[in-house]
Amino acid sequence: MDIEIFSNGSACIKDQQIIKTLCEENSCTIPNEKLTDLRVQNPVNEALQFSFIILADKAVRYNIYNSNEQLIKKGRVASNKGFNSKIINLPEAQRGFYFLQIEDGQTKKAVKILKL
Repeated sequence: MDIEIFSNGSACIKDQQIIKTLCEENSCTIPNEKLTDLRVQNPVNEALQFSFIILADKAVRYNIYNSNEQLIKKGRVASNKGFNSKIINLPEAQRGFYFLQIEDGQTKKAVKILKL
């Protein structure tokens, strides 16, 4: 079973079939979000590292905005079902707050980051 255990004691089951089976046995529903669990290394120096879980093989787009909501960088991540990670170099970005937004065409997630 593919399970990630976090320091706070919570866990994440990455196998969608196991999640489906557990939900069927316990009368719960599976969230319809395809893109989940966005995590970011924070604060950031030269490179931004983020990870996410996606429930299907799908390309994910990312956008990085400065505090004035101006787009400073964008790209795509070819992702596989399950856990994915990406590193984006940001040497040209000034110190300050930025926003990372990722989306799979159906779901958007965003997080605030601090560049040192």
